[in-house]
Amino acid sequence: MYSLNCGMLTEVRRQYGPIGRAGQVGSKVKVPKTKKKVKMPPPGYSGAFVRTLNGLGFMSMRLDACMKAFIAFAKTSAAPVADIGAAYGIATIPALKAGASVIAVDVDERHLEILKQRVPNACRKRLQTIPASFPEGLSLGKDSIGAFLLSNVLNFLSPNRMPVAAGSLFEWLVPGGKVFIAAGTPYFGGARSFVPVYEARKRAGEPWPGHMTDVPKYAPIWDNKFSSMLLLDPDTLSRVFQQAGFIIEKAEFTARLDVPASLQLDGRESVGVIARKP
Repeated sequence: MYSLNCGMLTEVRRQYGPIGRAGQVGSKVKVPKTKKKVKMPPPGYSGAFVRTLNGLGFMSMRLDACMKAFIAFAKTSAAPVADIGAAYGIATIPALKAGASVIAVDVDERHLEILKQRVPNACRKRLQTIPASFPEGLSLGKDSIGAFLLSNVLNFLSPNRMPVAAGSLFEWLVPGGKVFIAAGTPYFGGARSFVPVYEARKRAGEPWPGHMTDVPKYAPIWDNKFSSMLLLDPDTLSRVFQQAGFIIEKAEFTARLDVPASLQLDGRESVGVIARKP
């Protein structure tokens, strides 16, 4: 999830350290080898967020509309479903409890170890974990997955990796399978100074108007953790997934009600997309 700033930035740094993204998939993260049992850090911000062990940010403890839609669909799927960027399992565990078989994917194996510890015994046989980057590090069978959840994952891919990601998801999905996507937009409050740049590019018809290549300048909230960020919108995501062969069922801006008011802008802080493989 996106990190927090403004009046609370000092407190977040005190509690969490470097600021970034929870459960990020796609970064090359060196994970220390250890035989010690890893534990989930305590929730902060009145229980709303939990920091990740790789220092890339937080996992929200609140299910958003995208996650809820994924869980509802997952329990109807005969094929296993996959949560890419699962972190500690905010969406994976409810999907398991609903009866789905779930593949949890995360770039940090320690997150997956914690997730397994949190899963009820009755659900553990239906959980598979894969430590991998996305899309290049993940390999799944063709027509093998009933649904994918990608919550705040695609913002960390470069434009040239987006078609690869969409194409891989299409190949792995069963016919009728769906992708559930939530991603940050330029209208996230922490990047508000980038909005005029984005809107000018949008008017000019640029294919990736939200590609922020100078993150420290426009979004110091991310604490120089990332040099670039791909902020997305309904049009851009729809184009990429349609070109991969998907039918877009839903694509719209949504509000980020899980972040402080200082990071909310006008209800367009996030974009939600549901795409179906015919």
